[in-house]
Amino acid sequence: MQVHAAHGYLLAQFLSPLSNKRTDKYRDGAIFVREICEAIRVAVPSSFVVGVKMNAGDYVAGGLTEEVALEQLAKLATCGVDYIEVSGGCERLLHFARYAPAYPRHSI
Repeated sequence: MQVHAAHGYLLAQFLSPLSNKRTDKYRDGAIFVREICEAIRVAVPSSFVVGVKMNAGDYVAGGLTEEVALEQLAKLATCGVDYIEVSGGCERLLHFARYAPAYPRHSI
């Protein structure tokens, strides 16, 4: 099973500073993704393969950077998943950008 936390889908929105404007503990979106992965790991046998797909960067202004992605990856690497697939890019976030103040629109 793969937890999809890339390309602007719901969990990626928690990981990206462009869309995550929360003020609670989930401001660090890796916490939310980590909790999901930990809950899955508890619910399935140890032989069941569980992974996460996340962006190395959103490649849009104000989005997830490689530096922040590396910090998030370190947090996710110890949550019981068997692999982390690293992807990148997030055109979908441009559709969510209207919720982010002062976002400079540009094409990818």
